[in-house]
Amino acid sequence: MHNIEHYRRSAQKKLPKFVFDYLEGGACDEICVGNNILSIKKIKLKPKNLNVKNNNKVVSLLGAEYQVPLGLSPIGLAGVFYPNADIILAKAAKIKEIPFILSTASNNRIEDVIKITEEKYLWFQLYAMNEKITKNLLEKLISVGCKNLVITVDVPISGKRERDLYNGFKLPFKLSHKNIYEILCKPSYVKNHIFKPRPKLVNIEDYIDTKNSSLQAKLLNRSMNADFDMVDLKKLRDIWPYNLIVKGIIDKEEAIDCESIGVDAIIVSNHGGRQLDSCISPIDVVKEISESLKIPVMIDGGIRRGEDIFKAKCLGAQMVFIGRPAIYGLASMGERGVKNILDIFIDEYKDTLMLAGYNEESNLFDFIFKG
Repeated sequence: MHNIEHYRRSAQKKLPKFVFDYLEGGACDEICVGNNILSIKKIKLKPKNLNVKNNNKVVSLLGAEYQVPLGLSPIGLAGVFYPNADIILAKAAKIKEIPFILSTASNNRIEDVIKITEEKYLWFQLYAMNEKITKNLLEKLISVGCKNLVITVDVPISGKRERDLYNGFKLPFKLSHKNIYEILCKPSYVKNHIFKPRPKLVNIEDYIDTKNSSLQAKLLNRSMNADFDMVDLKKLRDIWPYNLIVKGIIDKEEAIDCESIGVDAIIVSNHGGRQLDSCISPIDVVKEISESLKIPVMIDGGIRRGEDIFKAKCLGAQMVFIGRPAIYGLASMGERGVKNILDIFIDEYKDTLMLAGYNEESNLFDFIFKG
């Protein structure tokens, strides 16, 4: 398998339909999911063929260095795709010397994940939940040595994901007869999961009353605090002593407001097209936002090729994150598949640097064809 699409097809063959739909699906008509990819594909590059130098410089970001401007986005419930998924993703990121964002909704505890990686490679993504749970999580992050906190702000409620509604994929999760049949039709999935415990949200289970089913359901569906605003973000900034990154910003004015209260970086994102189906694509606004800020700007959504990383970099992104592609590799071949996916992206990205004629004196925006 030589590209991300090959791995996507492989993952579709190996995963039960309702699990693949959870990975692949978006909000409503899923227009936003497709537009994220299409908007990047429409951008054309203008090579400088007599300017070629091999410039594979490390990326300096938030006080650390990474080998390439590529990272792994947070994936909630990754354990449904492959056992110990979060640990596998963290290992692969460490090997490639890139950041991995562990989700609040991970199925491996952060204290277990951080044991197999290093502090600079492990970031933690936090949903806007109630103050007590947030406080407990922040204390745990500090105690285990995690110093990069990513607060996701684009999920005041979950988007209408109709594939999940049709499949009955919701939390707390209960298998239907249809789901069981789909599992049994995928022998490799059964082999991988048969003797493994059902994935749980282990990072928050210590802080919820399991007898309170209403509270638990809200937590599991990430809808605890729909009123999280700039005042709440400022409070979080005041109590969190390390790097604070805001994920889910798509508006320039909000980005400027984030910078004004001391946020260290932002990730331009529309949650992979899983929230608002008519939302603009991150690649369409990353240049405008990056030119308005002094803090680092990163991006996710629709990245499927190494050329896509370069395009985002030319438009001002200092780091590009991928979500679904990493899971395609994971579902297809476990740890080896994730490493292969990262190798594809990294090799294509480095090839693009050469083929575009990039060197460290280049004006990156000049590589974007503006005709």
